[in-house]
Amino acid sequence: MDNALIKPYKDALDAQKAQLEGYLTRGFQAIAIPADNEEIKKDKKDFLTSSGSWFIVLGIIALIAGLVIANSGVIIAGCAAIMSGVYCYIKGRQAIRHNAFVSLGQSVYTQISSVADNIAAEWSKFMTTQNDMLKKEVVASTDTADVKVSLIDKIDSTPDVKVDLDEVQAQLADISDKESLSGYSAYLPQAADVIRKAINAADGAQQGIYSTLAK
Repeated sequence: MDNALIKPYKDALDAQKAQLEGYLTRGFQAIAIPADNEEIKKDKKDFLTSSGSWFIVLGIIALIAGLVIANSGVIIAGCAAIMSGVYCYIKGRQAIRHNAFVSLGQSVYTQISSVADNIAAEWSKFMTTQNDMLKKEVVASTDTADVKVSLIDKIDSTPDVKVDLDEVQAQLADISDKESLSGYSAYLPQAADVIRKAINAADGAQQGIYSTLAK
């Protein structure tokens, strides 16, 4: 094909790449990470904290009763209940904190995957339009039938924007396990770079296809 026919498609591809990169930047700017642990949404209680509170209350009652009736067995049972209650309560609070970080990590992943999915969808939509127009030009050209078939096959080899979201999710899960707010903030630029590289890879491959079409 004449290189002059391909140039508008290359220019449109450059513009689309810039648009996707702009969307990527805005999408990640919209992902908010809490400034401190107090801003993380947590459940007020769970089974362990509720059980722990009841053990503590019952233990105090038993301890007081044991002291009143001077029964060492009741006193010991009351102390044991209080200790068990404190243990359950502490473990419950730890579980609530961990679950809050897990929920935050899942929220961050959902937002990142939404950006990636939208970029992939926009790329696919754009390339479908580009390819349909280009195929029409090929069909209308004076090239031989064999050449037309070869050109259309090349056009149909358009790559997708592929992002390894499983790896992103695994990285976020590791940060959640470490319960590190700074870890989320530090990871966002890395995740954005993963998507940016996917855009660059698809763009580079497509530019290569256009170059072969112009030969």
